[in-house]
Amino acid sequence: MSAVEIGQSLPDSIRALTLLRADGESVSLASLIAKPAMVLVFLRHFGCLACREHVGLWKPHLAKFVELGVRVHFVGNGDVAHLREFIDKAGLTDASADVLTDPEQRVYAALGLENSVASVLSPGAMFNALRAVARGNIQTSVEGDPTQQGGVLIVDADGQVVLLHREARLGDYLPVEDALASVPLDR
Repeated sequence: MSAVEIGQSLPDSIRALTLLRADGESVSLASLIAKPAMVLVFLRHFGCLACREHVGLWKPHLAKFVELGVRVHFVGNGDVAHLREFIDKAGLTDASADVLTDPEQRVYAALGLENSVASVLSPGAMFNALRAVARGNIQTSVEGDPTQQGGVLIVDADGQVVLLHREARLGDYLPVEDALASVPLDR
């Protein structure tokens, strides 16, 4: 069982963990917690066909998050050079969302996100990979840990976990609409 569950306060030990920006600057999770909420979308690795698909599902909704006063942060686990390339390839250069990396996967582990060979090679994962290819996504390289799975974390301005989706296998995305509906409205 992870130390992080919905309805609980995000532990200080996790708030202190850091991610890297494209310029190499370190940023703590605590500094990303904002009003009305922090939204982190964890990707697998920066060369992954499922990650391109995942970002593609979120991009049409980014303006809705902005309207709610929320900044979406995509998080991968490759190195900073791969992060910079991913920002360009994914078309995230317009600053509608932030892209960060956790090369040592400390935040992934602290949140209990799946990391296993089975999560990549299961029949469900293979089906999802074929779906991603059919939608025009291709695997370009391995730019991070290929067995790491993603998820979505939403934390309100007080640091309470509002939503935590842990992907069980490649392509096991939370519908973006569910994430939007979970964003606490600033009252």
